[in-house]
Amino acid sequence: MDSSQSQNKKTVNSTSHLPDIDNYVAPLVHENYKTVSRKLEVILKLFKTKIDEKSAIIFNKDEEISIKDESFQNIKRSCQYEDLLEQGKNYNFIVDALSFHHRQTDTSEHQQKTPKQNIDKKLFKNLLSTVNDKGMVMFVMDFHFLIQVPEVLKEFIVDEKESNVNILTRVYVIEKLPLVGVLTIQKFEKSHSDFDSLKLLTYEMYEDYSITKPVSYLLTLLKKSLTYMYEMFQYQGYLNTLTPGNVVKISVRENFWSDNVDYTITVVDSNDPELTKRRTCVAIIVAKSYANDFIYLTLEGNMQLCQQVQAARIILIRPNAFNYATVNEIQDRISHYISLFRNADSSNSQTPIMLMSDNKNESYEVYRENSFLVRDIIENEKKETFRQLIFNDHESETQSEVKLFLTTKSKAKSDPEHYTILPTIQKYKEKHLVSCLDQNFICSFYIKTVLTGIFFINSEKNFPDKNLEVLILGAGIGTINFFFNRIFGSKVNITAVELDKKMPEIGEKYFGFKNSQLENCKWHIGDAKEFLLESSKNKENEKKYDMVISDINNFDPSEGISPPPIFFNEDILNSVQVI
Repeated sequence: MDSSQSQNKKTVNSTSHLPDIDNYVAPLVHENYKTVSRKLEVILKLFKTKIDEKSAIIFNKDEEISIKDESFQNIKRSCQYEDLLEQGKNYNFIVDALSFHHRQTDTSEHQQKTPKQNIDKKLFKNLLSTVNDKGMVMFVMDFHFLIQVPEVLKEFIVDEKESNVNILTRVYVIEKLPLVGVLTIQKFEKSHSDFDSLKLLTYEMYEDYSITKPVSYLLTLLKKSLTYMYEMFQYQGYLNTLTPGNVVKISVRENFWSDNVDYTITVVDSNDPELTKRRTCVAIIVAKSYANDFIYLTLEGNMQLCQQVQAARIILIRPNAFNYATVNEIQDRISHYISLFRNADSSNSQTPIMLMSDNKNESYEVYRENSFLVRDIIENEKKETFRQLIFNDHESETQSEVKLFLTTKSKAKSDPEHYTILPTIQKYKEKHLVSCLDQNFICSFYIKTVLTGIFFINSEKNFPDKNLEVLILGAGIGTINFFFNRIFGSKVNITAVELDKKMPEIGEKYFGFKNSQLENCKWHIGDAKEFLLESSKNKENEKKYDMVISDINNFDPSEGISPPPIFFNEDILNSVQVI
C-alpha cells in the first residue's frame, strides 16, 4: 500500500459519517448479470399466471442472464427490438432482462463495457406501447436507470395518444451492491389517473429469495426512496471495511420522503481483541428518559459499553425527541436495520436486543384524566421521588417534572412558605409522611437551558426603573413561571399563555405552583398564535416584552420541530413586540 492509499484508509476509519455515496454506487456491468438470473426467475414465477406463452417474449443473452427454469422455456426469445416493434400490440408479457445494456453499451473490442447513464426513452415508451391491455413489461435495471423511470413514465402517460392509459408499477430490489431492481409496469387501457397520484409498490428480496411485504408510496418519490435505500446499503458495505475501535453514526428516517431523522444508529466495533474474536453482536435501544446516556456518547464510553455487554459490535438505537413510539414499536420498526448493520460474520444467529433505561424505578399513579396522568417515580438507588405529568397519547414523553421530598405534616404546616404539601401516595401516608415540592431543584434539562440565560440579567442594573416583562407561550402547569418568580421575585411581570385551561389548576394542585396566587403573573387561556395576532392589532395598548419564551409542544413528527413551524412564520414573529 502506497502512502496515498494508507492516508485514505486512515481517513475512512476515523470518520463518523459515510463518505460521498458516489464512491460506493456501482453500475450494473457484465460481471453482475449472472448473479441476478436466479432471482429474476423467482420474480417471473410470481407472474406466471399472467404470462400467455403465445404472446410473451424475453430479451436476454444466455451468456449474461440465463433463464433456466423449464416453465419459461417455451417463451419466445429475441434480441431484435425492431422486429418486435414492427408487429404492434401483440404481446401480453415482455421481459427486458438486460435493462437496455445491449443497446446502451459500447461493445467495441477496444473499449471496456461501460453502461451509459441515460434511459433510451424512445425504446422504453415503444415497449410500453407494444404490450397489450393489462399486459406487463418487466425490466432489470440498476440504480442509475431506475431513478429515471418516473420522468419517462410521466412523458408516456401524458402523451396525447396514451391519454387514456393507467399503470401499476412495482420495484423488486434484488441486489444491494450494486443496487439492482426488477421493475414491472402493467398497463391498463381506457383507464386514466393523474400521474402525480400514481402509487408504486416496493419490495426487497433477501439472499434466501424471500420477499418482503410491499411498501406503498407515490411513484414520484421513487428517486428519493431508492436513493435513501441505497444509502443504507452503502452503510452496510462501508461497515464491512471498518477496523476495531471504530464508531459510525447513521441517521435513519422512517419516511424517506421526509428529511426528519427518526433514529440515530451508532455502530460500534470493540477494540478488545478477545471480543473481536467472538464476533458477537448486540443491539441496544436507548430510552429517551435514560439519564446517563451522555456517558456513552464518547469513544471511551462506547468501548466501555462493548465490554459491559461482551459484544464485538453494538448497535445503539436512539429515537429522536419527536419520536413517540413505545419500546416495542421501536423494536419492530428497527429490526430491519439491525439485520442490515450487524457484522456480516456475526457468531450469533439472531441479534439480542437490550434496553438501556432507568428501569429500577417504582411508579405510582397520583391522578388521571382522559388526556393526561400525574404519577410519582421513585428512584430506588437514590431514594428520590419525582412527580411527572404525562399525556396519555405520548406515554413515553415526560411533559413536566418536579422533585419532591418527604416530611411530617406538622413540620410542613408550621412553615407553609417553604413547605408546599401535595397529594401523597399511600406508601408514604402509611408512614405518616407528606410529599412537598423541592423549590430549589430543576428537573428538565430544557428548563435548565431556558433559565440559564436569565442569569446574565442583572435586574437592578438592567431594569432599575421597571420590572422585567416576560411572555411565556405554552406555559403548561407553570414550571417556568414558578422559577422566574423564585429568581426575580417582584422584579418580574409574567404573561403566561396556555391552551388548556386545566393546566394551571393541575400545576397548582399536584405540583405546588401557586398559579392563582401570583400577583405578577397574568394567565391567558387560549391559542398562542391567536393571542399574538390579536395583541398586534391593538397598537395603543400593545405590550412590549423584554423576553419571549416559546414552550409550545408539537406532536407532529412529520414537522420535526418544536415549537410548530407556524410560530416561525414572519407575521407571527413580527407580531411579538420586543423592547
